[in-house]
Amino acid sequence: MKIINQRDILLFGGLLGLASASISADMEIFPARSIKLLVGCDAGGSSDTAARIMAPRLAEALKQNLVIEKKSGN
Repeated sequence: MKIINQRDILLFGGLLGLASASISADMEIFPARSIKLLVGCDAGGSSDTAARIMAPRLAEALKQNLVIEKKSGN
């Protein structure tokens, strides 16, 4: 059975610190891009109107830009 000494503990702590520093450097603030709010009907409809009324409040609550995008069916 191997006895763990102070050098092994310091080495493990250093490696753990380096690993956590590299992980936090890769993380971005979510989301990094604007949020798209998809509306499934034509412009001027009730869903489009509701989305345009709701969008500024939602953008303020999420602290992100919000883009309304219309995706009509075939």
